[in-house]
Amino acid sequence: MTQHRALRPALERALRILYRVEAEGAYATRLLDYESGEGRDLVRQLVRGTLQWRGRLDWVLDLYVRGGIGRLTPWIRNLLRLGAYQVMFLSGARTEVVVHQCVELAKRFGHRGTAGLVNAILRRLASERGSIEYPSLEADPVEHIAVVYSHPRWMVRRWIERLGVEETIRLCEANDSPWPLCVRANTLRTDADALLERLAEDGVAAHPAPYASHCLIVDGLPDGVGIRDLASYSEGLFVVQDESSVLAASLVAPQPGETVVDLCAAPGGKTTQLAAEMNDEGRLIAVDVHPSRLALVSANCERLGISVVETVAADGRTVQLVSEVDRVLVDAPCSGFGMLGRTADARWRRREGDIADLVRLQAGLLGHAAELLRPGGRLVYTTCTTEPEEDEEVVGDFLATHPEFGAISSRGLVPDDLLTPEGYLRTWPHKHHMGGSFGAVLERAG
Repeated sequence: MTQHRALRPALERALRILYRVEAEGAYATRLLDYESGEGRDLVRQLVRGTLQWRGRLDWVLDLYVRGGIGRLTPWIRNLLRLGAYQVMFLSGARTEVVVHQCVELAKRFGHRGTAGLVNAILRRLASERGSIEYPSLEADPVEHIAVVYSHPRWMVRRWIERLGVEETIRLCEANDSPWPLCVRANTLRTDADALLERLAEDGVAAHPAPYASHCLIVDGLPDGVGIRDLASYSEGLFVVQDESSVLAASLVAPQPGETVVDLCAAPGGKTTQLAAEMNDEGRLIAVDVHPSRLALVSANCERLGISVVETVAADGRTVQLVSEVDRVLVDAPCSGFGMLGRTADARWRRREGDIADLVRLQAGLLGHAAELLRPGGRLVYTTCTTEPEEDEEVVGDFLATHPEFGAISSRGLVPDDLLTPEGYLRTWPHKHHMGGSFGAVLERAG
Protein backbone atom coordinates (compact mmCIF):
# COMPACT_ATOMS: atom_id res chain seq x y z
CA MET A 1 0.00 0.00 0.00
CA THR A 2 2.87 2.38 0.75
CA GLN A 3 4.27 1.97 -2.76
CA HIS A 4 0.78 2.59 -4.17
CA ARG A 5 0.51 5.88 -2.30
CA ALA A 6 4.05 6.99 -3.20
CA LEU A 7 3.72 6.17 -6.89
CA ARG A 8 0.25 7.54 -7.60
CA PRO A 9 0.88 11.34 -7.36
CA ALA A 10 4.37 11.11 -8.85
CA LEU A 11 3.09 9.14 -11.83
CA GLU A 12 0.36 11.69 -12.54
CA ARG A 13 2.78 14.63 -12.24
CA ALA A 14 5.20 12.88 -14.59
CA LEU A 15 2.39 12.17 -17.06
CA ARG A 16 1.33 15.82 -17.12
CA ILE A 17 4.91 16.91 -17.85
CA LEU A 18 5.34 14.35 -20.64
CA TYR A 19 2.04 15.45 -22.16
CA ARG A 20 3.16 19.09 -22.21
CA VAL A 21 6.52 18.18 -23.72
CA GLU A 22 4.91 16.28 -26.59
CA ALA A 23 1.66 18.16 -27.17
CA GLU A 24 2.71 21.72 -26.31
CA GLY A 25 6.43 21.73 -27.10
CA ALA A 26 7.37 22.51 -23.49
CA TYR A 27 10.90 21.86 -22.25
CA ALA A 28 11.19 19.06 -19.72
CA THR A 29 14.17 20.58 -17.93
CA ARG A 30 12.30 23.81 -17.23
CA LEU A 31 9.16 22.01 -16.08
CA LEU A 32 11.18 19.79 -13.75
CA ASP A 33 12.82 22.85 -12.22
CA TYR A 34 9.42 23.70 -10.76
CA GLU A 35 9.03 20.28 -9.15
CA SER A 36 9.35 20.38 -5.37
CA GLY A 37 8.25 18.59 -2.26
CA GLU A 38 7.61 14.91 -1.65
CA GLY A 39 8.14 12.68 -4.67
CA ARG A 40 10.22 15.26 -6.59
CA ASP A 41 13.09 12.86 -7.23
CA LEU A 42 10.74 10.13 -8.44
CA VAL A 43 8.98 12.51 -10.83
CA ARG A 44 12.32 13.58 -12.30
CA GLN A 45 13.45 9.98 -12.67
CA LEU A 46 10.23 8.99 -14.41
CA VAL A 47 10.24 11.94 -16.81
CA ARG A 48 13.91 11.80 -17.70
CA GLY A 49 13.98 8.04 -18.02
CA THR A 50 10.87 7.89 -20.18
CA LEU A 51 12.17 10.62 -22.48
CA GLN A 52 15.63 9.10 -22.70
CA TRP A 53 14.34 5.66 -23.65
CA ARG A 54 11.36 6.83 -25.70
CA GLY A 55 12.78 5.43 -28.94
CA ARG A 56 13.08 1.91 -27.58
CA LEU A 57 9.83 2.16 -25.65
CA ASP A 58 7.91 3.21 -28.75
CA TRP A 59 9.43 0.42 -30.83
CA VAL A 60 8.45 -2.17 -28.22
CA LEU A 61 4.96 -0.76 -27.64
CA ASP A 62 4.31 -0.77 -31.39
CA LEU A 63 4.67 -4.55 -31.20
CA TYR A 64 1.66 -4.70 -28.87
CA VAL A 65 -0.63 -1.90 -30.07
CA ARG A 66 -2.52 -2.68 -33.25
CA GLY A 67 -1.81 0.18 -35.64
CA GLY A 68 1.00 1.49 -33.44
CA ILE A 69 0.94 3.88 -30.48
CA GLY A 70 0.81 6.83 -32.87
CA ARG A 71 -2.94 6.27 -33.17
CA LEU A 72 -3.45 6.81 -29.42
CA THR A 73 -4.04 10.15 -27.71
CA PRO A 74 -0.94 11.90 -26.25
CA TRP A 75 -2.25 11.17 -22.74
CA ILE A 76 -2.53 7.41 -23.24
CA ARG A 77 0.59 7.19 -25.40
CA ASN A 78 2.69 8.81 -22.68
CA LEU A 79 1.01 6.78 -19.97
CA LEU A 80 2.01 3.60 -21.79
CA ARG A 81 5.55 4.92 -22.14
CA LEU A 82 5.67 5.64 -18.40
CA GLY A 83 4.41 2.18 -17.54
CA ALA A 84 6.72 0.46 -20.03
CA TYR A 85 9.73 2.42 -18.74
CA GLN A 86 9.10 1.20 -15.20
CA VAL A 87 8.47 -2.38 -16.29
CA MET A 88 11.53 -2.53 -18.55
CA PHE A 89 14.11 -0.37 -16.76
CA LEU A 90 13.33 0.02 -13.05
CA SER A 91 14.38 -3.16 -11.33
CA GLY A 92 12.76 -2.17 -8.04
CA ALA A 93 9.35 -1.49 -9.55
CA ARG A 94 6.60 -3.97 -8.66
CA THR A 95 4.74 -4.83 -11.83
CA GLU A 96 1.33 -5.19 -10.19
CA VAL A 97 1.65 -1.75 -8.59
CA VAL A 98 2.80 -0.08 -11.82
CA VAL A 99 0.00 -1.68 -13.85
CA HIS A 100 -2.67 -0.82 -11.29
CA GLN A 101 -1.69 2.84 -11.09
CA CYS A 102 -1.40 3.20 -14.86
CA VAL A 103 -4.85 1.66 -15.31
CA GLU A 104 -6.34 4.07 -12.76
CA LEU A 105 -4.80 7.01 -14.61
CA ALA A 106 -6.04 5.63 -17.94
CA LYS A 107 -9.60 5.79 -16.57
CA ARG A 108 -9.09 9.48 -15.77
CA PHE A 109 -7.24 10.52 -18.92
CA GLY A 110 -8.96 8.16 -21.35
CA HIS A 111 -11.98 5.88 -21.04
CA ARG A 112 -12.86 2.32 -20.06
CA GLY A 113 -11.55 0.92 -23.34
CA THR A 114 -8.17 2.61 -23.01
CA ALA A 115 -7.91 1.44 -19.41
CA GLY A 116 -8.35 -2.13 -20.61
CA LEU A 117 -5.80 -1.57 -23.35
CA VAL A 118 -3.23 -0.23 -20.87
CA ASN A 119 -3.84 -3.14 -18.53
CA ALA A 120 -3.46 -5.78 -21.26
CA ILE A 121 -0.35 -4.27 -22.86
CA LEU A 122 1.61 -3.64 -19.66
CA ARG A 123 0.83 -7.11 -18.28
CA ARG A 124 1.87 -8.76 -21.53
CA LEU A 125 5.02 -6.67 -21.72
CA ALA A 126 5.95 -7.59 -18.16
CA SER A 127 5.70 -11.30 -18.98
CA GLU A 128 7.51 -11.11 -22.35
CA ARG A 129 10.15 -8.39 -21.81
CA GLY A 130 12.98 -10.89 -21.53
CA SER A 131 12.25 -12.50 -24.89
CA ILE A 132 11.93 -9.41 -27.10
CA GLU A 133 14.19 -9.60 -30.15
CA TYR A 134 15.61 -6.25 -31.22
CA PRO A 135 16.85 -5.39 -34.73
CA SER A 136 20.16 -7.00 -35.67
CA LEU A 137 23.30 -4.86 -35.62
CA GLU A 138 24.78 -6.84 -38.52
CA ALA A 139 21.67 -6.68 -40.70
CA ASP A 140 20.73 -3.05 -40.05
CA PRO A 141 23.16 -0.98 -37.92
CA VAL A 142 21.04 2.18 -38.10
CA GLU A 143 17.86 0.46 -36.92
CA HIS A 144 19.69 -1.51 -34.24
CA ILE A 145 21.41 1.54 -32.73
CA ALA A 146 18.33 3.75 -33.04
CA VAL A 147 16.15 1.22 -31.19
CA VAL A 148 18.54 -0.27 -28.65
CA TYR A 149 20.17 3.05 -27.71
CA SER A 150 17.04 5.15 -28.23
CA HIS A 151 18.15 7.83 -30.69
CA PRO A 152 16.40 9.15 -33.82
CA ARG A 153 17.25 7.14 -36.92
CA TRP A 154 18.31 10.17 -38.97
CA MET A 155 20.71 11.21 -36.23
CA VAL A 156 22.23 7.74 -36.00
CA ARG A 157 22.63 7.62 -39.78
CA ARG A 158 24.53 10.92 -39.77
CA TRP A 159 26.90 9.76 -37.04
CA ILE A 160 27.59 6.40 -38.65
CA GLU A 161 28.53 8.12 -41.90
CA ARG A 162 30.99 10.38 -40.08
CA LEU A 163 32.16 8.36 -37.08
CA GLY A 164 31.55 4.72 -37.99
CA VAL A 165 29.38 2.15 -36.23
CA GLU A 166 31.52 1.48 -33.16
CA GLU A 167 32.09 5.11 -32.24
CA THR A 168 28.43 5.92 -32.83
CA ILE A 169 27.51 3.20 -30.34
CA ARG A 170 29.95 4.65 -27.81
CA LEU A 171 28.48 8.12 -28.28
CA CYS A 172 24.93 6.86 -27.86
CA GLU A 173 25.93 4.85 -24.80
CA ALA A 174 27.40 8.00 -23.26
CA ASN A 175 24.17 9.89 -23.96
CA ASP A 176 22.22 7.12 -22.23
CA SER A 177 24.48 7.01 -19.14
CA PRO A 178 24.28 9.21 -16.03
CA TRP A 179 26.13 12.46 -16.66
CA PRO A 180 28.37 14.07 -14.07
CA LEU A 181 27.03 17.07 -12.19
CA CYS A 182 29.57 19.87 -12.49
CA VAL A 183 29.71 23.11 -10.49
CA ARG A 184 31.96 26.11 -11.08
CA ALA A 185 33.25 28.00 -8.08
CA ASN A 186 32.35 31.68 -8.11
CA THR A 187 35.88 33.08 -7.86
CA LEU A 188 34.52 36.44 -6.76
CA ARG A 189 33.66 34.79 -3.44
CA THR A 190 35.61 31.54 -3.15
CA ASP A 191 37.84 29.08 -4.99
CA ALA A 192 37.60 25.41 -5.86
CA ASP A 193 39.53 24.20 -2.80
CA ALA A 194 37.45 26.22 -0.36
CA LEU A 195 34.24 25.20 -2.13
CA LEU A 196 35.25 21.54 -1.89
CA GLU A 197 35.60 21.91 1.89
CA ARG A 198 32.30 23.76 2.20
CA LEU A 199 30.43 21.12 0.21
CA ALA A 200 31.95 18.39 2.38
CA GLU A 201 30.60 20.18 5.46
CA ASP A 202 27.17 20.04 3.84
CA GLY A 203 27.46 16.30 3.24
CA VAL A 204 28.18 16.66 -0.48
CA ALA A 205 30.87 14.40 -1.96
CA ALA A 206 32.85 16.01 -4.78
CA HIS A 207 36.23 16.01 -6.52
CA PRO A 208 38.11 18.41 -8.85
CA ALA A 209 36.99 18.34 -12.47
CA PRO A 210 39.58 16.77 -14.79
CA TYR A 211 39.76 19.56 -17.37
CA ALA A 212 38.31 22.88 -16.24
CA SER A 213 39.89 24.81 -13.40
CA HIS A 214 37.61 26.20 -10.68
CA CYS A 215 35.22 23.28 -11.30
CA LEU A 216 34.16 20.33 -9.15
CA ILE A 217 32.33 17.14 -10.06
CA VAL A 218 29.62 16.30 -7.53
CA ASP A 219 29.65 12.61 -6.64
CA GLY A 220 26.70 12.54 -4.29
CA LEU A 221 24.15 14.65 -2.41
CA PRO A 222 22.35 13.92 0.85
CA ASP A 223 19.07 12.05 0.37
CA GLY A 224 16.26 14.32 -0.75
CA VAL A 225 18.55 17.33 -1.25
CA GLY A 226 18.99 19.00 -4.63
CA ILE A 227 22.11 20.94 -5.55
CA ARG A 228 20.14 24.21 -5.56
CA ASP A 229 18.77 23.46 -2.08
CA LEU A 230 22.21 23.98 -0.54
CA ALA A 231 22.92 27.12 1.46
CA SER A 232 26.20 27.49 -0.43
CA TYR A 233 24.19 27.83 -3.63
CA SER A 234 21.98 30.54 -2.14
CA GLU A 235 25.11 32.30 -0.92
CA GLY A 236 26.40 32.47 -4.48
CA LEU A 237 29.46 30.28 -3.98
CA PHE A 238 28.98 28.29 -7.17
CA VAL A 239 27.17 27.92 -10.48
CA VAL A 240 25.81 24.67 -11.89
CA GLN A 241 27.54 24.54 -15.28
CA ASP A 242 28.70 21.69 -17.48
CA GLU A 243 32.47 21.40 -17.75
CA SER A 244 32.25 21.75 -21.53
CA SER A 245 30.46 25.08 -21.12
CA VAL A 246 33.16 26.37 -18.76
CA LEU A 247 35.90 25.38 -21.20
CA ALA A 248 34.12 27.07 -24.10
CA ALA A 249 33.68 30.34 -22.22
CA SER A 250 37.33 30.29 -21.15
CA LEU A 251 38.31 30.91 -24.79
CA VAL A 252 37.13 34.51 -24.43
CA ALA A 253 39.84 35.22 -21.79
CA PRO A 254 38.47 38.68 -20.87
CA GLN A 255 40.57 41.10 -18.84
CA PRO A 256 39.40 43.40 -16.02
CA GLY A 257 38.32 46.77 -17.35
CA GLU A 258 37.49 45.60 -20.87
CA THR A 259 34.20 45.96 -22.72
CA VAL A 260 32.81 42.51 -23.52
CA VAL A 261 29.60 41.38 -25.21
CA ASP A 262 27.88 38.03 -24.67
CA LEU A 263 25.59 37.99 -27.70
CA CYS A 264 23.36 35.02 -26.72
CA ALA A 265 23.59 35.27 -22.95
CA ALA A 266 20.63 33.50 -21.32
CA PRO A 267 20.47 31.78 -18.90
CA GLY A 268 23.79 33.29 -17.85
CA GLY A 269 26.29 30.55 -16.99
CA LYS A 270 28.91 31.82 -19.41
CA THR A 271 28.03 35.46 -18.69
CA THR A 272 28.71 35.09 -14.99
CA GLN A 273 31.91 33.19 -15.73
CA LEU A 274 33.16 36.08 -17.89
CA ALA A 275 32.26 38.57 -15.15
CA ALA A 276 34.25 36.58 -12.61
CA GLU A 277 37.25 36.40 -14.95
CA MET A 278 37.00 40.20 -15.33
CA ASN A 279 37.03 40.47 -11.52
CA ASP A 280 33.68 42.27 -11.91
CA GLU A 281 35.51 45.24 -13.43
CA GLY A 282 34.71 46.82 -16.79
CA ARG A 283 31.58 46.49 -18.88
CA LEU A 284 29.86 43.22 -19.77
CA ILE A 285 26.80 43.49 -22.00
CA ALA A 286 24.50 40.44 -21.96
CA VAL A 287 22.28 40.34 -25.04
CA ASP A 288 19.40 37.94 -25.61
CA VAL A 289 16.34 38.02 -27.81
CA HIS A 290 14.07 36.76 -24.99
CA PRO A 291 13.46 39.32 -22.19
CA SER A 292 12.10 36.61 -19.88
CA ARG A 293 15.32 34.64 -20.26
CA LEU A 294 17.38 37.74 -19.47
CA ALA A 295 15.63 37.80 -16.10
CA LEU A 296 17.51 34.56 -15.34
CA VAL A 297 20.79 36.30 -16.16
CA SER A 298 19.97 39.15 -13.78
CA ALA A 299 18.92 36.74 -11.04
CA ASN A 300 22.14 34.77 -11.38
CA CYS A 301 24.20 37.95 -11.23
CA GLU A 302 22.41 39.10 -8.09
CA ARG A 303 22.95 35.76 -6.38
CA LEU A 304 26.65 35.73 -7.30
CA GLY A 305 27.33 39.33 -6.34
CA ILE A 306 28.06 40.52 -9.89
CA SER A 307 27.49 44.18 -10.74
CA VAL A 308 29.31 44.59 -14.07
CA VAL A 309 26.61 43.00 -16.26
CA GLU A 310 24.15 45.07 -18.30
CA THR A 311 21.28 43.23 -19.99
CA VAL A 312 19.94 44.17 -23.42
CA ALA A 313 16.86 42.54 -24.91
CA ALA A 314 17.55 42.46 -28.65
CA ASP A 315 18.21 40.20 -31.62
CA GLY A 316 21.93 39.47 -31.68
CA ARG A 317 21.91 39.81 -35.48
CA THR A 318 20.86 43.45 -35.36
CA VAL A 319 21.59 44.82 -31.86
CA GLN A 320 23.14 48.29 -31.87
CA LEU A 321 25.72 49.15 -29.21
CA VAL A 322 27.21 52.56 -28.57
CA SER A 323 30.89 51.72 -28.89
CA GLU A 324 33.31 49.16 -30.31
CA VAL A 325 34.10 46.34 -27.90
CA ASP A 326 37.17 44.33 -27.00
CA ARG A 327 35.69 40.82 -27.06
CA VAL A 328 32.47 39.20 -28.24
CA LEU A 329 31.20 35.75 -27.35
CA VAL A 330 28.71 34.16 -29.75
CA ASP A 331 27.43 31.12 -27.88
CA ALA A 332 25.14 30.32 -30.76
CA PRO A 333 21.74 28.63 -30.68
CA CYS A 334 22.36 25.17 -32.11
CA SER A 335 20.95 21.67 -32.45
CA GLY A 336 22.27 20.81 -28.98
CA PHE A 337 23.41 17.34 -29.99
CA GLY A 338 26.33 17.57 -27.57
CA MET A 339 23.97 17.72 -24.60
CA LEU A 340 21.56 14.87 -25.35
CA GLY A 341 22.55 13.07 -22.17
CA ARG A 342 21.46 16.03 -20.08
CA THR A 343 18.36 17.14 -22.03
CA ALA A 344 16.77 13.90 -23.18
CA ASP A 345 13.80 15.54 -24.89
CA ALA A 346 16.18 17.36 -27.29
CA ARG A 347 16.78 14.17 -29.25
CA TRP A 348 13.07 14.01 -30.13
CA ARG A 349 12.51 17.75 -30.54
CA ARG A 350 14.89 18.31 -33.47
CA ARG A 351 14.45 17.39 -37.13
CA GLU A 352 17.28 17.01 -39.63
CA GLY A 353 16.01 19.99 -41.59
CA ASP A 354 16.49 22.22 -38.54
CA ILE A 355 20.26 22.25 -39.07
CA ALA A 356 20.13 24.35 -42.24
CA ASP A 357 17.93 26.93 -40.49
CA LEU A 358 20.28 27.01 -37.51
CA VAL A 359 23.31 27.52 -39.75
CA ARG A 360 21.70 30.62 -41.25
CA LEU A 361 21.01 31.96 -37.76
CA GLN A 362 24.55 31.19 -36.61
CA ALA A 363 26.07 32.90 -39.65
CA GLY A 364 23.94 35.98 -39.04
CA LEU A 365 25.02 36.21 -35.41
CA LEU A 366 28.68 35.75 -36.26
CA GLY A 367 28.55 38.31 -39.05
CA HIS A 368 26.98 40.98 -36.84
CA ALA A 369 29.35 40.20 -33.98
CA ALA A 370 32.23 41.03 -36.31
CA GLU A 371 30.82 44.53 -36.77
CA LEU A 372 30.87 45.17 -33.02
CA LEU A 373 34.58 44.45 -32.52
CA ARG A 374 37.35 47.01 -32.45
CA PRO A 375 40.49 46.34 -34.54
CA GLY A 376 42.56 43.71 -32.74
CA GLY A 377 39.49 42.46 -30.88
CA ARG A 378 38.64 38.82 -30.18
CA LEU A 379 35.55 37.00 -31.44
CA VAL A 380 34.76 33.60 -29.92
CA TYR A 381 32.22 31.26 -31.52
CA THR A 382 30.93 28.33 -29.47
CA THR A 383 28.19 25.71 -29.68
CA CYS A 384 27.04 22.67 -27.71
CA THR A 385 26.66 20.47 -30.76
CA THR A 386 28.79 17.86 -32.52
CA GLU A 387 27.73 18.66 -36.09
CA PRO A 388 30.39 20.10 -38.42
CA GLU A 389 27.85 22.10 -40.45
CA GLU A 390 27.20 24.17 -37.32
CA ASP A 391 30.81 24.28 -36.19
CA GLU A 392 33.85 24.11 -38.48
CA GLU A 393 31.84 24.90 -41.61
CA VAL A 394 30.21 28.01 -40.09
CA VAL A 395 33.63 29.27 -39.05
CA GLY A 396 35.15 28.42 -42.43
CA ASP A 397 32.42 30.28 -44.30
CA PHE A 398 32.83 33.29 -42.00
CA LEU A 399 36.59 33.46 -42.54
CA ALA A 400 36.12 33.16 -46.29
CA THR A 401 33.92 36.26 -46.34
CA HIS A 402 35.72 38.26 -43.63
CA PRO A 403 39.38 38.49 -44.65
CA GLU A 404 40.08 40.93 -41.81
CA PHE A 405 39.65 38.01 -39.39
CA GLY A 406 41.91 35.05 -38.76
CA ALA A 407 41.56 31.95 -36.60
CA ILE A 408 44.05 31.57 -33.75
CA SER A 409 44.77 28.41 -31.82
CA SER A 410 43.10 27.79 -28.48
CA ARG A 411 46.31 26.23 -27.20
CA GLY A 412 47.06 27.47 -23.71
CA LEU A 413 43.42 28.31 -23.03
CA VAL A 414 42.21 24.69 -22.75
CA PRO A 415 44.04 21.35 -22.38
CA ASP A 416 45.84 20.26 -25.54
CA ASP A 417 43.99 16.95 -25.79
CA LEU A 418 40.74 18.85 -26.34
CA LEU A 419 42.05 20.60 -29.46
CA THR A 420 41.42 19.68 -33.07
CA PRO A 421 44.32 19.81 -35.57
CA GLU A 422 43.08 23.30 -36.53
CA GLY A 423 43.37 24.49 -32.92
CA TYR A 424 39.61 24.51 -32.23
CA LEU A 425 38.08 23.26 -28.98
CA ARG A 426 36.19 19.99 -29.40
CA THR A 427 34.77 17.88 -26.56
CA TRP A 428 32.80 14.62 -26.78
CA PRO A 429 30.56 12.90 -24.21
CA HIS A 430 32.03 9.45 -24.91
CA LYS A 431 35.65 10.63 -24.84
CA HIS A 432 35.73 13.32 -22.15
CA HIS A 433 32.70 12.57 -19.90
CA MET A 434 31.15 15.98 -20.43
CA GLY A 435 28.93 17.69 -22.96
CA GLY A 436 29.90 17.83 -26.59
CA SER A 437 31.06 21.33 -27.49
CA PHE A 438 32.94 23.34 -30.09
CA GLY A 439 34.84 26.61 -29.80
CA ALA A 440 36.83 28.78 -32.19
CA VAL A 441 38.86 31.91 -31.44
CA LEU A 442 38.86 34.50 -34.20
CA GLU A 443 40.87 37.71 -34.14
CA ARG A 444 40.31 40.92 -36.08
CA ALA A 445 43.38 42.49 -37.61
CA GLY A 446 44.65 45.53 -35.72
